[in-house]
Amino acid sequence: MPIIFPSDLHGKPSLKITTVEVITQNIKKQEQQIKRIVKESVILPLPNELTDQMEQGWGEGEAYKIDLKGNTWKSLGENISKYLSKKATALLGTGAIENTLSLNLRKSINPHTEVIYDGPKYRTFSFNWTLQPSSEKEAENLKEIIRFLKKHSLPESGQLYTLDIFNYPDTFKLEIIPAGSSTTTNLIKFEDCVLESVQ
Repeated sequence: MPIIFPSDLHGKPSLKITTVEVITQNIKKQEQQIKRIVKESVILPLPNELTDQMEQGWGEGEAYKIDLKGNTWKSLGENISKYLSKKATALLGTGAIENTLSLNLRKSINPHTEVIYDGPKYRTFSFNWTLQPSSEKEAENLKEIIRFLKKHSLPESGQLYTLDIFNYPDTFKLEIIPAGSSTTTNLIKFEDCVLESVQ
């Protein structure tokens, strides 16, 4: 049975949070099966505000200009290094040769820094509750809910042969229960989530 807070939540819009353990099982040699084990659940009031954040990954990158012969400043330094002795190249490195070339010519290449797209980032959600128990039973349930969230967001320690390892923390399945209903709806669908922090 899930832990419900507050005790008079029935019939009100709420959020059901279920922990899921994901494990891999060896079926045959070099073949694995992923198994999902549903564990505990809690049901809390649906937050008044749900922060849904979607981000795209952007960063800086150098786009070297290439001349008609296909030469860049870097390739020029590499070509010069070919004419030096192997010992000198090993001691200085191609990067040092490029720097020396720049210093002697008193010129520095324009790296033509561009904005590079890295790809989409994971979608994040923030849930905020102000929960105040009105009875001793609700106070105990609230403690259990906090323990539930902290416990399942932490990894379990283990061993793999002679190595100390961490087993992945459980994931969380989020489901909306609409007002006047006791069952979940797919109106808003969440993929399995991970819990990054509990404050």
